[in-house]
Amino acid sequence: LCGKGSIIDCDNGNVCDGLEICDAKLGCVAGLPLGCNDFNVCNGTETCHPLLGCTEGVPLNCSDGNVCNGDESCVPDVGCVPGETLNCDDGAFCNGQEGCHPVSGCTAGSPPPVDDGFACTVDTCDEANDVSLHTPVNEACDDGNPCTLGLCDIDAGCKAINSPPNTPCPGGACLLGECVCNPSCPLNTCGDDGCGGQCACEGGSECVDGTCVTVGGSPWDGTWTITANPNSQSLGGLGVASFVPTDLEVNVSGGNATASANAGGAVIQYAGTATPTTLSLSSQYVDASGISHTETYNLLLVAPTEATGSMNEVLSIIGLPFELNWNVTGTKK
Repeated sequence: LCGKGSIIDCDNGNVCDGLEICDAKLGCVAGLPLGCNDFNVCNGTETCHPLLGCTEGVPLNCSDGNVCNGDESCVPDVGCVPGETLNCDDGAFCNGQEGCHPVSGCTAGSPPPVDDGFACTVDTCDEANDVSLHTPVNEACDDGNPCTLGLCDIDAGCKAINSPPNTPCPGGACLLGECVCNPSCPLNTCGDDGCGGQCACEGGSECVDGTCVTVGGSPWDGTWTITANPNSQSLGGLGVASFVPTDLEVNVSGGNATASANAGGAVIQYAGTATPTTLSLSSQYVDASGISHTETYNLLLVAPTEATGSMNEVLSIIGLPFELNWNVTGTKK
């Protein structure tokens, strides 16, 4: 059939089923089919075109479009295998828990809430222990009240605790969280008591410039002790005297001042006058040695029971004058 006679054309025009041949005895014999499979599933399934022969397959797309579960890959004899999940956690607590977006990947977390809403606490994030801290500041709770203690409670904010009873406060003492004024009325004083009230004078007295005085009298009325300052005496340019006059008790009544003292067995008499603000008192005498003395006291009222001033003494010794001076203070009994 395939010899010298007519030649049979065995080709069917399809390369995929192989090349047909002509056998002299059998005639046309089918060819060996074309093997297009390369056994790699990753590059797709190969096919055969009757005219072109083997053609490539469509590569396998293993990506699921989600970067968060990793980059998928392909194993030739297995196919698609999952990738390694993306780890977005940076290990820090205070910047929040990181997340993952399928397309953009890792995203920043939201920091944990730290502010507790109380102005008296310092709010911070403790990275070492993964907690929020709220440190109380008691000073931030000072309400300006001298009779309360400011306390910062981390669960409730500022609280005011009453100071112990009788705790000193301006002008008084604390009681139940309030400053209670203590009236101040020193002896023989009158007028404002420091608490909005008045210090009154007892019967027979009237208030004159803040001092209780006998009707028709002066602020000086009463008994005064006049004391010389031992550091203030001087002796007319000849040095400092080594003695100090003894205290002098002065009685003042109705603007008149009198006093008496003993000097070397002799009684010395003093007399003077008092105005609303000043007291003057003097004495002249000759001691047992024949020395002439002239003593003068001048004082200024500085408080209802206090006065300051000077004492001047002029001595005449054999006709020669010597002058001595002391600073003095007066205290009303």
